[in-house]
Amino acid sequence: MDLIIRVNCIAPGFVKTKFSEAVWSNEQFIDEAMKRMAIKKLCTPEEIARTALYFASEASSFTTGMTLVIDGGVTL
Repeated sequence: MDLIIRVNCIAPGFVKTKFSEAVWSNEQFIDEAMKRMAIKKLCTPEEIARTALYFASEASSFTTGMTLVIDGGVTL
């Protein structure tokens, strides 16, 4: 069997973590951020982890060379 190497990337938008708490606890920032987001909520680390699980699973066996932007629709 040939060795298959798949290379994919996760490009998260703003993720609500303890590290980013100073930003997401700023009400003015959140109000402005929500105006640009199609999905009106902050991303959680678990949502990014599920994306990583997809790339690590057989479900993505035919996926390579992709960057998956997880930003709640900001780039729309």
